[in-house]
Amino acid sequence: MNDEWTLMKTGLAATPTREEWLAQNLPPKSKVGIDPELITVSAAKILVEALLTKGHTLTYIEQNLVDAVWETKPLLPVNKVSVLPLEYTGQSASEKLADLRTELLKNDASAIVLTALDEIAWLFNLRGQDIPFNPVFFAYGEFLDSPRNFE
Repeated sequence: MNDEWTLMKTGLAATPTREEWLAQNLPPKSKVGIDPELITVSAAKILVEALLTKGHTLTYIEQNLVDAVWETKPLLPVNKVSVLPLEYTGQSASEKLADLRTELLKNDASAIVLTALDEIAWLFNLRGQDIPFNPVFFAYGEFLDSPRNFE
């Protein structure tokens, strides 16, 4: 890093949160653009509140700006995904999904989003080769509506 950068480690007492830093360092009435696919709802709410205290606003961008300028972005791998036999999993994917539905109902939840690759691989008894030295694949899982309607 050259002298134009300041290294700040998140979580240290002397390091401001990103919300604090933005609120304190932006010119008056600034707009902060975020990709809504890359931030949680709770993190966006915290950011909005911090920005509003200093007269700034948050705006959602429609296209990821990094993707827009990254001309040599490699393609995602398209490797084989295989089903792990029941002898290794202990439960079928349908049994695991039934257990998940039961837990959702117990907790009065109507949806779950899975983003951890190992959780998705475990739940569906699938294994892949997209990431070196890891038996996972690029994926996400979302179950919407009522758990009673999951199929």
